[in-house]
Amino acid sequence: MSVADADTSLARRIGVRLRRLRKEQRLSLAVLARRADLSLSYLSAVENGVNLPSLPVLARLTEALNVSIPTVLVDEGSPFAVIGDVPAAVGSSSVSHPQLQLQNAVLRSVAGDVGIPPVEIEGRDLFVFLLSGTLTIVIDGESFELNTGDAVDVSRPRTVSWSSPGDAVTVWNSCPEQS
Repeated sequence: MSVADADTSLARRIGVRLRRLRKEQRLSLAVLARRADLSLSYLSAVENGVNLPSLPVLARLTEALNVSIPTVLVDEGSPFAVIGDVPAAVGSSSVSHPQLQLQNAVLRSVAGDVGIPPVEIEGRDLFVFLLSGTLTIVIDGESFELNTGDAVDVSRPRTVSWSSPGDAVTVWNSCPEQS
């Protein structure tokens, strides 16, 4: 099965679950679309498995349906969980699932390290969270000094680099741009 086929299959499964939840609550497509601030045609495409909703869109839909995201993502007999660890040595570890559009990586760096994001950024939104230490991130020429607990969220950065003035553990996430 190709990744494209897997994505289509996932889109169908999510669409079926969303439609079932909507019908259980006796909501029309128009009412749910309005509650989730989506167009009627887009919601229809999601329910029909034509479009795979992004995480923010899925969050709006689940909030409008008053259910949790795991309720929609649950897949009986086939967990979609990927377990990852913080790398023991310097470097990054991908914790992304091949069937989801969200890319995740955990990066361990030491003083003096420099690099580029361990996740794809072209045409994507980027979120970076510093678990521990300090990190300097340069996004489109603007420098951000992060300390433990800080985060940066940016839509469609063109260029991103990082440097580590001290030891750091950083979580990187990217997803397709949200409109």
